[in-house]
Amino acid sequence: MVKLRAVAHTIEFLPLRFAWLLYILVIRYFDKDGLPLDLWQMQDIFFILKNREVCLNRARGGSKTRDMALLCVFFALRKNEIKWFAPSTTQLNQAKKYWYKNPFVDSFNWRSKQIAFINLIVLNSFDIAITTAGHMKGGRANVVFFDEMALMTNSMLGDIIPVTNGMDLVGDGIFLLFFSTPLINTVFEEYTFMYPVLTHDWTHPTWFNAKRMLRVKNTVSPSKWKTEYLCIFAAMDGQVFEENLVNEPYLGLLRPTIFIGSDPNPREGYAAVSAQYSNNLTRGQAHIVITKARNFGPNNSGKNAMFRYLKQELHNQHTEAEFEDNGVGKVVWDDYEELDPSPLGEVNRVDWGTSGVGDKVARANSMNGYVIHIWYDNPALSPSERKHMKKLWSQMNAVAWTKDGSKIDKPPAQAWHLSDSCMHACAFGESGGMSGAAI
Repeated sequence: MVKLRAVAHTIEFLPLRFAWLLYILVIRYFDKDGLPLDLWQMQDIFFILKNREVCLNRARGGSKTRDMALLCVFFALRKNEIKWFAPSTTQLNQAKKYWYKNPFVDSFNWRSKQIAFINLIVLNSFDIAITTAGHMKGGRANVVFFDEMALMTNSMLGDIIPVTNGMDLVGDGIFLLFFSTPLINTVFEEYTFMYPVLTHDWTHPTWFNAKRMLRVKNTVSPSKWKTEYLCIFAAMDGQVFEENLVNEPYLGLLRPTIFIGSDPNPREGYAAVSAQYSNNLTRGQAHIVITKARNFGPNNSGKNAMFRYLKQELHNQHTEAEFEDNGVGKVVWDDYEELDPSPLGEVNRVDWGTSGVGDKVARANSMNGYVIHIWYDNPALSPSERKHMKKLWSQMNAVAWTKDGSKIDKPPAQAWHLSDSCMHACAFGESGGMSGAAI
């Protein structure tokens, strides 16, 4: 134990990369039955040490929790202030297995069933917690881990800022490490738009057997295989727009009229999505091209910013719009009408609960007659525009049917302001309506 403490003190003062290599040699000495780190895992660690803010997108069983649990103790040995957040007790217990086996960990000190301190042999410690309300508050930290982030929500993460503000002891930026298997339209996917991403599917770890993985592929749904083993942010089974969404440009001629859709959401933000139709609307050759996706933000400031945008756009004779006229939308429409009672462009009001062209199911079925282009990789877009287009892509992929296929389902933990606005934008067709255009 005396020698191990001496090694721990050496790890504290060595240069970062050399300290990590010494730490891993000690771990391997005490855990001879454990899996060694593959080359790609070591490369991931060195990338993290250099870049500090990273998303790890790994396959189920891809050692993300084990690797981060090792890294967590390593940073604690170097006297960093650590916070580790997990979405559930089950997930936290998985990480605890690795900490119990770590020779540098001395004991656990539980303050409650959901918060604990992990004490090291050199008197350092770090916090672990479940991300329920209030548990993310506390002292500042300069290394923060978010375990299985796809299972967290924005409301869970509401207290991150006071935890993560600040610099480390030598004035460098903090480490923010987000790791998870990918789930579409989640907080984790949103963060992959903002931070560097390291992606490793099942083909990277040497411990996966190809024959066994083939059996796994044959026993799970295609979407589960894509998500958990190919590390793709794929839509789940039963999605509405399964085959006709493409992330690519449309190279044909477009009709001149621009259609804007808006489904106001004071919480997620006041959004507007613009679309144009292909010149050719015959079946099999009809295209919808999403040209803009905007989120002006929540509350009155977002609403007023959207009003200014719509007022400018609708004073173009080649522009038409459709607003949600149900619940919040009705109030927003009334506010807009006071601001601009006579826009030049045509404006429609639709309640999704009505029948006919306003019915959401009918709208979705009509849209499935078109190839829908959401080119979020368009280099001509600004970073902000690209971000909103990516969110639109994500939300459109998450639109799903209910089990009986009679209604469109919106999971309560996921946003849909952009996808609903897009469906409103896809309401028109110069040939007399979308339903007849592509059939």
